[in-house]
Amino acid sequence: MIVEPGSVSATSFLLKDLKKAATGLVLLNAWSDEVETYAKARGAGLPFGTVSMDHTRIGVIQGQQVTAMVSGQGHVLCVTGPMQASSAVQRLAGLKSALHPGVTLYEAEAGEWTQADGASAFERWYALYRSRSLVVDAIAAQSDELAIGARDASAAVTRPNHRDMFVKARFLGVDAVPAFGRKRVASGELAASVTTPANTGEAIRYLVKFWDTGRPLPIQAFTEPTPYPPSSVVSWPS
Repeated sequence: MIVEPGSVSATSFLLKDLKKAATGLVLLNAWSDEVETYAKARGAGLPFGTVSMDHTRIGVIQGQQVTAMVSGQGHVLCVTGPMQASSAVQRLAGLKSALHPGVTLYEAEAGEWTQADGASAFERWYALYRSRSLVVDAIAAQSDELAIGARDASAAVTRPNHRDMFVKARFLGVDAVPAFGRKRVASGELAASVTTPANTGEAIRYLVKFWDTGRPLPIQAFTEPTPYPPSSVVSWPS
């Protein structure tokens, strides 16, 4: 089985449910403290491992992009995925580690990773600030769909000075697939994104090696994200 659990709790349930099953298992974009324990209990007879995007690295890249775009100072809203997902937690930690100390960070959590969720997360967050003095220079979302949803919602705010501010803000996402994210960068709707290689093909390659040679799968393998466009990341003096 190759499966991508939706949360840490789903990963735990899956590992417990398959503990005695005579089937191989590759988890995509999932990690919990139980994975290593499960691997030891499985032994070497069946393939087991995880293949994940390097979510911390994704966050680091986005933090570098944001820092470059606000020149090391400014106010940034991060629209995260659901925080029960380890990917969202790791991306946020990576972002925070790469932000220049002069950047102020706000956070808004989405229920899922879609465009509609991005709009809803922005609206819930903005409801707390609509009557206040507010500065936002960039909105960094953890997926391109979240970013576009937040962008659409920000364009609909009724306070004129806030609406003008959001029109000028830079929007950043993650995924950079050609049919959506890269297209939105090309149109100017997004200032930048992060390319995230597909994991399923990598999982299949590891399984083929196991079947051909008996070579165990890595317990934790990562694919390598890259900034899109490459010029969106520049070095910032410490």
